[in-house]
Amino acid sequence: MTGWGRAEVVGRTPLDIELWLNPADRVELGKRLLEEGCVRNAEVSIRRKDGDIRVGLVMAELMELNGEPCAIAAFADITERVQAKEALRRSEENYRMFVSQSSEGIFREDMDKPVSIDLPEDELIHHILYDSYMAECNDSQAAMYGLKSGQEFVGKRLTEMLPPEIHTTSS
Repeated sequence: MTGWGRAEVVGRTPLDIELWLNPADRVELGKRLLEEGCVRNAEVSIRRKDGDIRVGLVMAELMELNGEPCAIAAFADITERVQAKEALRRSEENYRMFVSQSSEGIFREDMDKPVSIDLPEDELIHHILYDSYMAECNDSQAAMYGLKSGQEFVGKRLTEMLPPEIHTTSS
């Protein structure tokens, strides 16, 4: 996984092959290992022989071998998971920016419980009116109702936003 061959690493330390992207991580892990005897799921970045950076979880345990202290460690590569998480974070950030800056009214409702789309239309409308609430709303949508902020809508039922004559006659 590191790109180094067995013959290239035997007798060398991770410092010799500049494995650690951030040497302070190695120092911190070494300190924890000496204090606690083991390290579980510490996230670190390493540099492969070809220069590629990989992110992984390190599990290590302090042992004794021929009367000398040593550590045995494993590295689980989580690079793709970390990259996917970062891509999702950026995508969500872009979505939130789009919604907040849009001049169009945008909102999202959530239902109290799942509702079948196979219900008759009048039952679906009833559920939408009485069993849903505003989960998200931008300021443009709020302004259409005379409010200053979309946050004033969050958590409200749709029936709270309609004139009473509309929802009292349909219930």
